[in-house]
Amino acid sequence: VMWIDSLFIAFRKFLSSVVRVFTLLLFALFDQLLPNKNGARTKDGYPVLTFPDSRSQLTFEEFHLLVSYLLQVPPLEEVHKGYVIVIDKRMDKWSAVRTLFFHLANSFPGPVRVIFLLKPEGVLQRALEVGYRGITENCKYKVVVCQSSLELRHYIGPDCLTMDVGGVLKYNHLEWVQHRMDIERMKSSAAVIAQSLSEFGRCLKETELPNDVETTARILEIQTAERDAIKEDFRISIRKGLSLLRHVRQLDVKPEHEQLSPTRLHNVTAIERMLIQLEETERSFDTFWARHEKRLTQCLQLRRFEESFRKLQSSFAKHMIYLEEHREVGDGVVKAEQLAQTHADYAKHAMEDVQVARALRDTGQELISTQDVELAGSLLPKCDELARMADALTGALDRRSQVLTLSKDMHEQIVAANKWCKRGVDLLTAVPLDVSPTSAAVALTNMDDFIADGQCLKLDALSQSPTMNNLILLTTTETSTLLAQVAERIDDIRRMSAARRDALQKLAGRENRKPPVQVVSPEKLQRRSSNSSNASPAKRQIEVLHEFHSQTSEGPSCEGTDIIVETPTAERSSIANFVIAELVNTEQTYVRELQSIIDYYVKPFEAPENSTLIPSPLRDRSDIVFGNLRELLEFHDHFLLADFLRAADSVIDICHCFVSHRNRFLQLYHPYCQNKPLSEALRREHVDGCKFFAECQKRAGHPLPLSAYLLKPVQRITKYQLLLKELHRHCAEEARHDVEAALSSMLDLLAQLNSAMHQLHISGFAGDLTLLGPLRLQTECDIFAFKKKARRLNKAQRRHLFLFDGGVLFCKKRTQPVPYAPEYYEHKLCIPTCSLGFADSSKTSPSRFEIWDETKSEAYAVQPLDESSKVRWIQRLHRITGEFLSERGSHRAQRPQSWASTVSNESTASARSSSGETTTSADSSLIDPNGNQSLVCSSSPVSSLPIVPSSEKCMEARQPSDCDNNLTPSADVHKSRAASSIEEPLDASATPPLNAIVESASQSELLAAI
Repeated sequence: VMWIDSLFIAFRKFLSSVVRVFTLLLFALFDQLLPNKNGARTKDGYPVLTFPDSRSQLTFEEFHLLVSYLLQVPPLEEVHKGYVIVIDKRMDKWSAVRTLFFHLANSFPGPVRVIFLLKPEGVLQRALEVGYRGITENCKYKVVVCQSSLELRHYIGPDCLTMDVGGVLKYNHLEWVQHRMDIERMKSSAAVIAQSLSEFGRCLKETELPNDVETTARILEIQTAERDAIKEDFRISIRKGLSLLRHVRQLDVKPEHEQLSPTRLHNVTAIERMLIQLEETERSFDTFWARHEKRLTQCLQLRRFEESFRKLQSSFAKHMIYLEEHREVGDGVVKAEQLAQTHADYAKHAMEDVQVARALRDTGQELISTQDVELAGSLLPKCDELARMADALTGALDRRSQVLTLSKDMHEQIVAANKWCKRGVDLLTAVPLDVSPTSAAVALTNMDDFIADGQCLKLDALSQSPTMNNLILLTTTETSTLLAQVAERIDDIRRMSAARRDALQKLAGRENRKPPVQVVSPEKLQRRSSNSSNASPAKRQIEVLHEFHSQTSEGPSCEGTDIIVETPTAERSSIANFVIAELVNTEQTYVRELQSIIDYYVKPFEAPENSTLIPSPLRDRSDIVFGNLRELLEFHDHFLLADFLRAADSVIDICHCFVSHRNRFLQLYHPYCQNKPLSEALRREHVDGCKFFAECQKRAGHPLPLSAYLLKPVQRITKYQLLLKELHRHCAEEARHDVEAALSSMLDLLAQLNSAMHQLHISGFAGDLTLLGPLRLQTECDIFAFKKKARRLNKAQRRHLFLFDGGVLFCKKRTQPVPYAPEYYEHKLCIPTCSLGFADSSKTSPSRFEIWDETKSEAYAVQPLDESSKVRWIQRLHRITGEFLSERGSHRAQRPQSWASTVSNESTASARSSSGETTTSADSSLIDPNGNQSLVCSSSPVSSLPIVPSSEKCMEARQPSDCDNNLTPSADVHKSRAASSIEEPLDASATPPLNAIVESASQSELLAAI
């Protein structure tokens, strides 16, 4: 480019004078006033310049321009030697001689050796010669006055003089002028090309590499077109120069250089020199363009690579989201096969992207080998990322295929185990009362065949396989629990079958003379309800899989054999250790994620130098955007995690950690959850799309935006109770009390957090909502108000009901134009627990239940939006009112359950006690839509009124499937309440605020918590 610029500067100096030179050349052509530079030289080698005889006068500026132009025609070494000037003024005046001497003295650009003057020959001029003699003497150059051309030949040989001054040198002035004009036109074209080339080179030098494919391709196309245009100008100019060279050279007439006249030889040399210069310029431009075109081409390839990389990155993210969302393993063999086929079709489609990614990675490696170091530095991480994404997706697809294959095998084994267990139950219960040695031998054979068939079951090996355990972690905890329960049941059936076989073997070995031994068939224990006491074998088959814990103590037994059914302690301990390991590992991951938020988001956000990069509504509001993350990190890192690590595998110590830190949990997560709606509103309005937070995410290496990581504390606090429930299923008996206490604490913590969250959204309540206790249920329903005596229903009103331990709140849902709290609830009515009355069903509709205040005459028929909500409300109302009555004391008269009935729970309990009924278990949580308990304390039918258990024994005898989460901070009820909430998570209808926070995040954000 610099060479092209210098060439352009050199040509531009002549460009301004070209037009004027052309004009003077044409003028001189007609008037013969141009000094002829014929190329002749003297014996000493000095060039000869002849001024022809002409009466036309040139101005000083015109003379200087013409002489300067003539002196540029010969080679440079001739100019430095000096000129011999011949002036022919024979037909002119002495005044013209004086003027010419003045011009030569003041404007001739080169050295002059001598001037030969052919003096004027006119009669008058001869007379005036004496007066002008002084001009030759005063001239700055040596002047020789010649009287005639003959005298001139004495000084200069005739071969150096043209024929007009008496020489023999042939000189065609018209031809010379035409050649010079053609040469000047060629110079003018070269100057235009040089100007275009300079501007184009400057444009190429200033071209910046674009960041997208379209712009790069467009720039390359435009500049290629401009380059082609300049190349075409070069070709045209060279073609014209070659044509001019052939015309001047006359190769067909004068093939040898020696045959050319000096003037023609000079012109040929000038043309050749210009052609060589054009060719060198073209070669330099081609070299520069090749480098620039390669640079643009590589940039285009890089941008196409980056665009393909971004598309593949998005596709891989979608594939991973799909795999995270579709984690279902099926509830049977058919469903598992359908899921496997669906996954196979999807995997075939996903593998196409994997192949494209690997091909793109190979392309990136080729680009790295051809690119410079700067561009290679950006390509290498992307190639590594492509390989990582391809391997990750391939691994995820393979794992999903293995999981589905495992699920199919697992369900097939479960079906086979179910059939085998049913066959075992039938075989164990089908023994006749009178057993002889012969029939015992037959039964022994059948039992041997049954036990042999049981050996073919592979469920034990499946559950003990390390690969299976790793894959089960990718499915659900319920699946592993189900496998453990089925394995336990199979083990129980095998042990009972072995015991029965031993008894039959003894009977078969006795002599016939001995009296027959009567074998008593296994006696079934009474079920907890009259309906279950008559359960069919099919019902028992289902219970083998889904109610194993409740039936291990109720399984068939042999009268003559002492059989104890219990869960293998080694397997329980292994599963409990696995749950503890998962708790500690996820806690460590949680601490690392909190630390990354502090390091890569909070600290840069609070740095003063970054304040200009942050939107003004967010400045100095770190406590709102991020909440109390620092306090959470300090607590989990220095206290909770440290306690977990010190506890090691001790279940009791782990549970003590939760109980001891319960208040600290509440102090830290209560403000965080309350701040979350406002933080979410600010994030949606200002954080999303902000370049500062995108840079923070890039530095942190987070695959998901900030909102997903701000959601983790809410997700973490809700996960503890799930892990504790799983730990409760598999812990040792001596640690069960501590696990129940820890679970009760965490469930109560969630209830208090939910209650506190709702307090933010309930307005118009005159008192303190915290005095009502934890929130238990909430739902939207239609309310029909009526007078107790008239029972005429008013028009339905849509209300939102909240059930606390202290009462029921009637609220109306409202909306407001506030981003962080668009919905709130306006308080309408409160019925305290102390005066709360209800009926399980309403006479107006079986889908409704009634609720009222005992101190008022108005009642309300409540119609939930679905039947399950009604069942939950009836169950919870029975429980809350029962606990309230229990606290008032057993010696105090209780309020009737229905304002239309006067029978109380206490009287019912006393009547049952007087009738001598034996109580084996109780459950006050399972109540049908008509208000009756589905599980009662004896096998005989009882009153439809609910029975409130009055002893701790009844509380402990509740079914594991009880979904109670009625928890209070009291330590004396930890065990009883945790026992009723082991198998189920928190009631979803009672925890909408935390769920609302979790569900407010997008699906991609939720992946960060998986």
